[in-house]
Amino acid sequence: MEHPKRKTIALCSLTCSFDADFEMVKGVCLEAKKLGFATLVFDAPENYASMKTEQIGRGIFNLIDYKNIDGVIISQRVMYYHQTAFEIMDKCKKYNVPIISLNYPDKTLNSVCFDDDSSFKMMVEHLIEKHGCRKFRLMAGPVHNDYSVTREKAFLAVLKKHGIPFDEKEIMHGDFWRIPALQRMEEFFESGAELPDAFVCANDAMAVAVCEKLFEKKIHVPDDVIVTGFDGIGLADYHIPKITTVRCDSEYAGREAVKMMASLLNGEPIEQIRYLKPEMQFRQSCGCQNVDILSANNYAYLSERDIGHQKYLNYIQQELAAFSASLNSLYELKKIFLKEMPFSNTAWIMLNHKFMNMEKDFKFPQRKPFDEYMDTFLCIQEGIVLDFPLIRRQQYLPNLQESFEKGYTNIIFMPFIFGEEFLGYLAVPFEEDNLELSRYERFAQNLSQSLASVKTREKLEYLLVRDQLTGVFNRRGFYSQIERFVFLKLRNKKESNLIIYSIDMDFLKEINDTYGHNDGDFAIKVLADAISVSAGKNSVTARFGGDEFVCAVIENGDCEQAIKKYKEKFQKYLDDVNEASGKPYKVRASIGAQSALITEDLSIENIIAQADKLMYSDKSTKKRSKFR
Repeated sequence: MEHPKRKTIALCSLTCSFDADFEMVKGVCLEAKKLGFATLVFDAPENYASMKTEQIGRGIFNLIDYKNIDGVIISQRVMYYHQTAFEIMDKCKKYNVPIISLNYPDKTLNSVCFDDDSSFKMMVEHLIEKHGCRKFRLMAGPVHNDYSVTREKAFLAVLKKHGIPFDEKEIMHGDFWRIPALQRMEEFFESGAELPDAFVCANDAMAVAVCEKLFEKKIHVPDDVIVTGFDGIGLADYHIPKITTVRCDSEYAGREAVKMMASLLNGEPIEQIRYLKPEMQFRQSCGCQNVDILSANNYAYLSERDIGHQKYLNYIQQELAAFSASLNSLYELKKIFLKEMPFSNTAWIMLNHKFMNMEKDFKFPQRKPFDEYMDTFLCIQEGIVLDFPLIRRQQYLPNLQESFEKGYTNIIFMPFIFGEEFLGYLAVPFEEDNLELSRYERFAQNLSQSLASVKTREKLEYLLVRDQLTGVFNRRGFYSQIERFVFLKLRNKKESNLIIYSIDMDFLKEINDTYGHNDGDFAIKVLADAISVSAGKNSVTARFGGDEFVCAVIENGDCEQAIKKYKEKFQKYLDDVNEASGKPYKVRASIGAQSALITEDLSIENIIAQADKLMYSDKSTKKRSKFR
């Protein structure tokens, strides 16, 4: 009895190793697993220097196959990049796929949101009623950012309610990040403005930056001035003093989003927007708790852990760069990945088929960044390397359903990007550790550079050993390949023969003189295809120059029978092309074949010379006046 198809949720996120984003992803994955769902997390890391966040998101989110997905959950930061979110929403509507946004209230979407308005008001009320604050400075996020605007309005509403005057021109925009917040604080001190009773910050990262600048100016928190934050990130908890903040339980929000999705899929009624009450945490930076250093050891441990983590990532990057610099083949690089990649025991590296194929251009527009077919460059399952053929892009992974059944129901996809190109993606089962996810994100970026570097050298090597007109090997490429073939046979100590075919086109000059060089090139390409197709595997075909070709084949059976069959296949191929081409001439060739047992003293040149004599003997029997 076949297992029923598991319901699958696609989760769209940006840099899911970040604190709140990680907790949200963790909550979605844990609740989905509890309810028997699978989760495919499509992660768009924001720190690729060569490409904007929205471009990265559009790329990896284009991987989603809406025909075979049961629901979509979008994180708040993806919603912030509106165009990307709109594209996901449009596709969900087109394919009738339910969609839920996380912490982004929108009247057109089902959403799970934190009540920023009421909680931010509670924070300001606390400062006024508990601590008697009357003079404020607001450190807001980016101008026109929806989250920042909501918190600004809540702040102003409370001040208006209590009749406290405030000049909106004094709002400081720290853009939700440390460096801009430090810059705003420096501008504040340079202006000579009076120190307020409290700095109210729209998130914890800016609150910590404000404390940093106050400490630098020898101003004590909370004795001289109060500082508050919002979000409840880990740093706020271990900062000295602990930051008074509003903790938004992102893991809980992720779980609630999955529950809402389950109700939608079961046809049950739901409230369109579910507001979650954040937890007020009145702590040391507002004076509600005494400042102590008991948590310093834990914070020092976390800092040391993060530093060690960064050192490890830098080491991996250096190792990959060093190894990649000396390689000329993607397949050589695979061995390095197996040694250096920071995975547990299961991972997939999927590459665009056209990127893997040297003869095709591998540039992909952002609207369609992935090829119709993907190569399974590397699949390691429970420590064992598995080989898989090409897959269609819509399959995501060659053994996805089997992986679900083995318990790998939460899998994260991260793109390989170099310059403006998407090369493929990394997929790993989700683990409950944001440092692990951070490793994967960084590894995907480092791997992108290694792939592109080795691929560039591989293409250069390809150009050096390949004939540009036909795509078969040139003389240099032929000898390097045949030496490898012979070496492998000698190493295996299995008796084998080498057959050399010397092939020369008939009437090429007449075709060029009568119909032009374009037709001459057409005839040469047809001949090259006939030679290589007829030879099959364990063969090397090369163009030695002009209309002269050599083909080497490893033969373990009867050489005379093999040569006879080859000539029959070769002639049939030419006959079929000549009949279908509609050309006023026929592509013909003379063949000579010579075989020899593969031994230590085998002379490739001697066998080619003997095959040449037989080819010229064949050619001399033909009347050169008739080429039509």
